[in-house]
Amino acid sequence: MNRQTLKIREEVLGKTHPSTLTTMSNLAGVLDSQGKYADAEAINRQTLEIREEVLGKTHPSTLTTISNLALVLSSQGKYADAEAINRQTLEISEEVLDKTHPNTLTTMSILARVLFSQGKYADTEAMNRQTLEIREEVLGKTHPDTLTSVYYLAYLLQKRQEAYTGYQLSLGSEHPTTKACVNHYFKSITTEERR
Repeated sequence: MNRQTLKIREEVLGKTHPSTLTTMSNLAGVLDSQGKYADAEAINRQTLEIREEVLGKTHPSTLTTISNLALVLSSQGKYADAEAINRQTLEISEEVLDKTHPNTLTTMSILARVLFSQGKYADTEAMNRQTLEIREEVLGKTHPDTLTSVYYLAYLLQKRQEAYTGYQLSLGSEHPTTKACVNHYFKSITTEERR
């Protein structure tokens, strides 16, 4: 259906029309959800190229397309590329849209997920905490996006607890890795309790 809609929109409206580009993004999203990552990546890159040409590199729609591309790259395990693109997008979003803009906060959340996928847990925690703090301030503690940030942070801390338990069982309580893990885990809990 999306492919048919895209074909009609390209014929009637042209390849650079906003509705055509939205359809392209939607198609890429469908392909991504179907696990057709290479196709989704190709369409996201094509959409990005057109949006950068027509709207510029700093337009919110262009930034959304870049974030979508980063998600597809992450789905394919291309974490370093996804991280680099997310960091670039975040820098532009903070400059152009502001640190509290919903698109900026979404980019921060996506970046945290990519960092988590790479095992960069300290960076993940810092990004999740920063996103949560801004969302609580701007959106309130009960907003769905704020609660999503709470969930991501809780998930990370739960995984850290599981790691500590695993190290304790396999290496023992006195092993340096176990001690480092428990120290970092309890430090993060203490920080959270102070909030």
